[in-house]
Amino acid sequence: MATKIIGQGTAAPIPQQQEAARALSLEQLHQILQTIAGRADIARQVLWHAGRDQASLGAAAEAAATIMTSIGAIADGASGADIIGDADCWNYGPSFAGDREEVRHG
Repeated sequence: MATKIIGQGTAAPIPQQQEAARALSLEQLHQILQTIAGRADIARQVLWHAGRDQASLGAAAEAAATIMTSIGAIADGASGADIIGDADCWNYGPSFAGDREEVRHG
């Protein structure tokens, strides 16, 4: 099991699933970085072309936040989900993983 440095140089073990997530081929890493760069450029364009009225600015901010969430989830997942967590945590909040109770309808 590998270790990572946390805080003031303290080493902590990396769980096997996180260690496995970091075992990416060069091609996979290239695809991840290209996706992140592409989505960052889209967010930049959305903000650059946002109108000056409140509704347009609000929509642009929401779109940029959504794009940045996907970028965070991609990068976090590729690096072992150490920042916020997996894509579910990025999209639904950090407590999502603990909220696995059955949803009842009606």
